[in-house]
Amino acid sequence: ESAGAVSEENLERGVTLLGDGYDEDLAKYATVAEDLDKEELATQFNLTREQQASLVATLRETDTLATEYQVAVRNGNDEQARELARELLSNAEEINRTTGDLERRYEILENETTIDLGEAEVSIEEIRRQTGEAAAAITAREFAETSVVAEANRTRISADTPTQISGRVTTADGTPIENGSIRVQLGEDTVTTDTTENGTFTAPYRPLLAPVNASNVTVTYEPDPTDPYLPATDTVAVSITEQAATSIDLANA
Repeated sequence: ESAGAVSEENLERGVTLLGDGYDEDLAKYATVAEDLDKEELATQFNLTREQQASLVATLRETDTLATEYQVAVRNGNDEQARELARELLSNAEEINRTTGDLERRYEILENETTIDLGEAEVSIEEIRRQTGEAAAAITAREFAETSVVAEANRTRISADTPTQISGRVTTADGTPIENGSIRVQLGEDTVTTDTTENGTFTAPYRPLLAPVNASNVTVTYEPDPTDPYLPATDTVAVSITEQAATSIDLANA
């Protein structure tokens, strides 16, 4: 239930301090900057307005999700609760990114002007702190840590000489995860497979679209939204050998 309480507090603080009042002020400053022919500064004002609006919208969405999450928890609907929890964690990441961007923009505007954005800076710092605490609480309640360990039977590879990526997915205590979705990716090349009852997997990988200078195959365990597990990633170092050029001679009949 703490997730909902934190979200409501974030919403109230965010809307109050980053909403219409600051937005109107920044709009005025942007107009003045344009009149003074300071296009770069005007752009900073407008980008800051856009990010503030984005943050407020995300906070509103998070508040709605938190309410739905609390209802699912109270009703004992574990799968729906986990699905909503993943959405809340995704929003928390977005809030963290946006508040970080806003802090940097506030610093630029304060250095370039005489505007005092201290109150807004305190607000977004508190929003980030409370959102982080809520995300940690949700993670601890809903999901188990996982680990994926992968290896390749061949590290020098090409389209003609593929490799086999194999490995195992387990929880932190070593319990294997059965029927887990595995994604093997290098550049635009992607291969998917599932784990066995022992948590093991094997996937053939042949570089077709990946650039020759690509060097790390990413192996990711991607739990379903309703699974009680967190995703996990491992990397496997490879070296792609350049393909021999093929030429075709065309002769006139």
